[in-house]
Amino acid sequence: MEDALRATRLSCLSYKDRTSFREGQMTRHFRSMKPNEASAVSFTRPASDPFRYPYCWPPLNTEETAVPDKKLLVLLALLIILILGHDLDHLMRGDLRLSAPTAPIFIPVLAKYAILGFGFYFTLKNKLGPLFWAVLAGLGVTLGWLAHFSPFSEQTPQYIYHAYQAAAAGTLAVVWLAALMLVLIATLLYAEYLWARRPR
Repeated sequence: MEDALRATRLSCLSYKDRTSFREGQMTRHFRSMKPNEASAVSFTRPASDPFRYPYCWPPLNTEETAVPDKKLLVLLALLIILILGHDLDHLMRGDLRLSAPTAPIFIPVLAKYAILGFGFYFTLKNKLGPLFWAVLAGLGVTLGWLAHFSPFSEQTPQYIYHAYQAAAAGTLAVVWLAALMLVLIATLLYAEYLWARRPR
C-alpha cells in the first residue's frame, strides 16, 4: 500500500502544475495512473490546512519533481559559448600567452570555467537555483564594464577593433563582446525574476 501511495505521489502532479494558480484555483493534471493507484490517495488537504486548494496529499517533494527552467538553461549555454569566444579573442590578440611564465594567468581562467561547468551541471540536477546565476551574471556585467567600457578601461571596443589587421575580424570581436554583455544582462534580469517568483 505504501509503495502504491509513493508511486502515486510522484506521478500525480508535476511541480509546475502544483504551483500554477488561476483566479484562486489550482490547475491539476494527472499522469497515467492505474485505478488502484488513484484510489490510494486523497485529493483534498486536511481541514486544518490553511490552504483550501485540492492537490495530491501528502504533498509532493518539489526537489524530486521540479524541472530546470528551459529559458534559463538556454541563456546559460549561450553565455558559456560567448565567454569561450571572448577568451579566444584575448588569445588571438596576445593578451593571454600559452607559455610557462604566463601560466599563473590561466589559473583564474580555469577557475572561471570550473564554476560555469559545475554550476550548469548542478542547475540541471536542481541543486542550484537562479540566485546563484543572478549573482554570477551581476559580477560578470560589472567586470565586463570595468574591463571594456569604463573610462578607466584600456581595452575598449575601439582598441579591440584595431588590434586586428582584418576589419572583419575586428568587427566580429566587437560584436561578440557586445553580445556577451547583452546575454549577461539578460541572464541577470531573468535569474532575478525567477528567484523573485520562487515558491516560498
